[in-house]
Amino acid sequence: MKNGIIYTVLSLCLFWTFFLLNKNYILNTYQPRNLTVSFDIITSENDIFQLFYREPQKKFNEKFSETIRVGAADGIQKIEFHVPETLNISHLRFDFGNKFHESAVLINQVVFSSNGNKTVIQRKDLEKYFKPNKYAEASESGYLRRVIGSRSDPFFSSVNLQEMIYGLKQGANYSRSILNIILSLSLSLCSVIALHFFLARKRLEDPYVVAFTFLFFLILIIPHVDEVFELDDTATTEKRELLELPEINFADIEEYPNKFENFYNEKFGFRKKMVSLSATLKVKIFKTSPKSERVIVGKEGWLFYWKDVIKKSYLKENPFSSENLGDFGEKINEVNEFSKSQNSLFLTTIYPNKHTVYEEKIPERFRKLKRDNSNRIDEIYNFLKENSILNVDHRKLLADNSNKRALYLKNDSHWNSLGAYYAYKNIIAELFKRNSNIGEPLALRQFEIKTISDYKKGDLLDLLGIDNSNGIFNDTYIEFSPVKKIRANRKNNVYGKGSFVIDNLDAENEETILFFGDSFSNELLQFMPVHFKKTIFVRNINLDKNLIENINPSIIVYGIVERNLEYF
Repeated sequence: MKNGIIYTVLSLCLFWTFFLLNKNYILNTYQPRNLTVSFDIITSENDIFQLFYREPQKKFNEKFSETIRVGAADGIQKIEFHVPETLNISHLRFDFGNKFHESAVLINQVVFSSNGNKTVIQRKDLEKYFKPNKYAEASESGYLRRVIGSRSDPFFSSVNLQEMIYGLKQGANYSRSILNIILSLSLSLCSVIALHFFLARKRLEDPYVVAFTFLFFLILIIPHVDEVFELDDTATTEKRELLELPEINFADIEEYPNKFENFYNEKFGFRKKMVSLSATLKVKIFKTSPKSERVIVGKEGWLFYWKDVIKKSYLKENPFSSENLGDFGEKINEVNEFSKSQNSLFLTTIYPNKHTVYEEKIPERFRKLKRDNSNRIDEIYNFLKENSILNVDHRKLLADNSNKRALYLKNDSHWNSLGAYYAYKNIIAELFKRNSNIGEPLALRQFEIKTISDYKKGDLLDLLGIDNSNGIFNDTYIEFSPVKKIRANRKNNVYGKGSFVIDNLDAENEETILFFGDSFSNELLQFMPVHFKKTIFVRNINLDKNLIENINPSIIVYGIVERNLEYF
């Protein structure tokens, strides 16, 4: 009886081990979870087809695309694109040709497949999921690739496919599950039977010792199994560079063991899984942060950025050294005077920290640490008023609306689109008083608003090393889409990394607006292009007078998040 219980427990442990090994490695090769998008097409000429893919709120770019050269053929041929599993894809764009002359392409069907599941879109249903642009015209022979003027860029843009793709990836795959159960059961039973005959042959009397030895050996070997087979698919980003394998240098060979130990401590098998699990338990169960020098845990599950720059900002440790703000104030005054000489508008605004708007969510023990100093955001607004510089303060508007719906993300250091909308409303309303050409800010009713209640991302989770793919730390994300669409062209990195230029092809004025800002501008700037002929964003918390002179915009907006005032 005693031996039977031990063998049963051992069988279950082995079964579970083999099951996870097969599920995460062996059978993923048999039926991978990455998304495959295939097109059955007929084309009469050699060409290049390209599939772009993006996540919600992102833009299409070359980095996230795949290109395939296609040869001319009379019959149907399949072209297959592979999308990385780690991306949360919502939209696709299929570019089908760049020959710059008119010819037809027939798309017979599109097949999405992942995890052994598939969805087939037939030709007759294609435009329910993909919308052709003006260079792609439906015809009896398929889609005619048109040339308009000197341009030809035929493509299909998909509707939001996030729900469909998620269903494919997470949908039950019964054939694989049954195969895994049979394979794991066979391996575990064979192992236990082999062990039984081995023990019987050796006449070992105490199976407890054998079981303990086996489990101890299993614990030792599991990390190395992951190092070989890469079973740990935990998706975490620790926002730092991990150590690389040190090179052996006989000149300082005595240092090598310590260097290798430090390297191995960051790379051993299942490290990401254990770091994520440990951090999740500490935050969810014990309401404490595993990395309190980076992130603190607030009330009701709110996380707050707590690195030195924002810690100093919130605790008011570092007020400006003078009322005129030194070089920082001098640069703002210089740009303001220059804008007056050019008959352009210059507006300065500071986006409040999450800590400022939702201070009540911060634990009392941290709030008690605040010093009795003036804070930098008050000092800069006093400076702007004293120097008659156009400015907008968002704190009251955000505070008045903060309890109606969340304006900042619980698991991120940034605001959400609704918080950014209120800032947009403030900025455009102030500019409209001085330049009526730009129009008044759009009302909420002029947007299609979609609420995503199971949003899983957050830069603060990344800082803690937490893989939130299972949705333990769900957040609410809000997507805005204007009811009245505009035609626009976007160019990236024109004025340095992170910058962009958006040309509004439907603009009713000739105004150009130039923004200087930081990551808080990402959500805000989605609302701006409808008001201007040209919208330019430069990712820089420092004003660049030479760039302003070169662009010569009619409006300049300098907007940074409150914590970045600490850099001046």
